[in-house]
Amino acid sequence: MKLVGYEPPKIQSVIRTILETRNSGISIYTGLWNEGLAEEERDYTARENYDKKLRDYIKEFNRTQDFSVLAEAMAGIKTKLDFDEA
Repeated sequence: MKLVGYEPPKIQSVIRTILETRNSGISIYTGLWNEGLAEEERDYTARENYDKKLRDYIKEFNRTQDFSVLAEAMAGIKTKLDFDEA
C-alpha cells in the first residue's frame, strides 16, 4: 500500500526533537530502525540529505544521554546546510 504524499522523517528533525526534550528531566531513547515494516523508499535513510554520521550521533546519545553530542551534530549540520531546512 502506497501512502500518497507521505515522506519519512528527516534524521535532522529527529535530532531537533530530541534536543527539545533537554530540560524535561526524562530519559530519551530513539529507535533507529523500521523493524522491516517500511518499504525502502519510505525509510528515513532514503531521504536525499540523509547523513549516516547523524545516525551515529543519535546512537552515541542513546548510549550516553549526553545532549552535547547532539549539539555537536547540530553545529556540524549548520556548517554543511541550514539545519532548519534539513
